[in-house]
Amino acid sequence: MTVTGSISADERNRVAEVVTRLQSRFSDVAPERVAEVVSQVHQEFGTARVRDFIPVLVESRARDQLARLKV
Repeated sequence: MTVTGSISADERNRVAEVVTRLQSRFSDVAPERVAEVVSQVHQEFGTARVRDFIPVLVESRARDQLARLKV
């Protein structure tokens, strides 16, 4: 996962939990692809100054993108 700036260990852990949840939810998508989508979405928030809700936003956007892959 490559995001510019300083990311707390808590944020890294919470995003890793997002990957795990989405891999479980989208078991028909390769786990590596799920991790890639989450990483790409997380990178979109690389310059965000307020980081408290980043994992929630990442999960929502990544879930939407993965759902579109299934259609």
